[in-house]
Amino acid sequence: MDMKARYDSGNQLRAYLLKTVGGLSNEQLLAVPPGLKNNILWGKTPPVPKVYHDLFKNDTSPADWKETPDAEEVKSVLAELNQRQLEAETSGQLANRKPFSLGSLLIETNDDAMIFNLWHEGIHLGLSMSIKRLVA
Repeated sequence: MDMKARYDSGNQLRAYLLKTVGGLSNEQLLAVPPGLKNNILWGKTPPVPKVYHDLFKNDTSPADWKETPDAEEVKSVLAELNQRQLEAETSGQLANRKPFSLGSLLIETNDDAMIFNLWHEGIHLGLSMSIKRLVA
């Protein structure tokens, strides 16, 4: 998959996610439906501002939050993320990416990372769509 196709796919996925949750109120974005441990805002996983790492890392939940992140800021970061990733890759910032493992999955290249990211964001999109049905 060439770089343009990877980033076009990421843009399409994020645009669909933002459209899906765009009309929801902060209350709906933050609601944790009975039987679930997360809300839509948590499922968006924006990894940029450092504070988000602790809020949205693996095995976390809104129940762990000491402070609620601003929903509009999270959506804004998500909307801009793909462009920042593209700029990092084309400028060479990712040239020295070191291979890493996610469970049994080995991520060795930028292609590997972007393909994994698309799959991962697809999971979050599906979860967000399900939670939306419960809170809207």
